[in-house]
Amino acid sequence: MTKSTSSLISCARESLHVELKNSLLKMDSAGIPSIADKASKTSVAFASSLFKKLGVTAGTRQNAQTSRTQFEAAIETYLRRSFLGISSLRPGTWNITRKDTRIDNSQQFLHLSDIQTAIKEDVSLAASIGQDYLIRPDIVILRRPEHDDVINPLSSHSS
Repeated sequence: MTKSTSSLISCARESLHVELKNSLLKMDSAGIPSIADKASKTSVAFASSLFKKLGVTAGTRQNAQTSRTQFEAAIETYLRRSFLGISSLRPGTWNITRKDTRIDNSQQFLHLSDIQTAIKEDVSLAASIGQDYLIRPDIVILRRPEHDDVINPLSSHSS
């Protein structure tokens, strides 16, 4: 017996494509896709091929800030549907956020705060590296730490 249902990931991806197609992906009057670098033939060709596969038609391009916000929201929704939908493969408590999250307070990026402090204190270093070294990604997937009792439920903690 053959199942005709699509996987969770396929359904989430299809929903993402429909949402992007209906809101952000537009072809201007010159045939330039809204996501292409119009100065690059390769970028235009690649984006045009993608638009053709998705069935994107002409439309009015939105301003950059509105597009960015809508794109982030669409990707966040996709990640919630797909990544969190397969939680049995990735145990733990996960959080997906896009609210100007600073990652320098995460263990693997603690050194970024040190770099930022050094930049503020040393003018020549600031000129070499730049003024703002802290990374603020658009979307972050975080896993909350597990208590040792969860990781090692049978171990003894007494000395």
